[in-house]
Amino acid sequence: MKHFIFLQVLILTLSACDNKTADYNRSQQELTLARDSIIMLQKRIEELSYPADHRLDNITRLFKNRELDSATIEINELTSLFPQSEEAQKAIDIATEIEAIRKAKIEEEKRLKALGFKAIKENTNVSFGDIKVTFNSFKTAKTYTFDHYDTRYFYRQADKGHKYISAAMSITSDSTDPLLPQCAVYFVDGDKLTYSGITFNTHFARWDDYGAYLGNYADFNNDFSKVNTVKFKIGAQVSDNDLKRPSVIILKKEGALTRKHNTFSLPEISYSGSVNFPLELTLQDVGESGMYVIIKKYNLDKL
Repeated sequence: MKHFIFLQVLILTLSACDNKTADYNRSQQELTLARDSIIMLQKRIEELSYPADHRLDNITRLFKNRELDSATIEINELTSLFPQSEEAQKAIDIATEIEAIRKAKIEEEKRLKALGFKAIKENTNVSFGDIKVTFNSFKTAKTYTFDHYDTRYFYRQADKGHKYISAAMSITSDSTDPLLPQCAVYFVDGDKLTYSGITFNTHFARWDDYGAYLGNYADFNNDFSKVNTVKFKIGAQVSDNDLKRPSVIILKKEGALTRKHNTFSLPEISYSGSVNFPLELTLQDVGESGMYVIIKKYNLDKL
């Protein structure tokens, strides 16, 4: 009996302790919430004690002093606390001006970095592996001509709003069947070149006559197994807008185009294939020891 009474007393005591602990925890939570509310109220009072017109005056001062980062922080706070105010709208207008200044600064930095490409000379004579490539007669026009014979030729007409960049290309090689390189258009973008996605087509420059063009008989002047030097034309269609941009024609020191013989094509002999051009090139990539060569520059005087 005594043990039973003792157990009852112990249970009542523990229950009382649990209740006190729960009350204590609840009180602590309420106290924490009250403190957080007080802090939030104090912060709100401080924010409202710095009215919108004073904030705008400070923003204007910071903007005039070109402290753009500090001005941006102030603008964000003003538009967040007083979104419907007249001052907020004026602050947004200043933010627009700040964004324009930052963009102009970025473009100027790109322009200064791009002067490095401006200093690189055009190289129209490139040697690598067992071939030597020579370019001349660069031309921008509505038509691109190739496959000349007698007084005639074939041509491609550019789409509206576009023109063809073309050039004469001769390749010299001791090989009887060399792989030919390819050229591409890159745009100058600050201290790097960005790939336009535009590559040049390669055609023979001339045939002995129409019969040779048709494949009725061989044209030895277009056959590396017979001669060391063969003449070609290259052409690429570029939009008028892109023609106004600072750009370069890049040759990659890599043979990729292969000679094809197809009796159902005109002409029967042609070169096809493609080079894998990277999305970006740096100054180091197009340096003297680089894999890529600038053979022609356009509009770099605008940098």
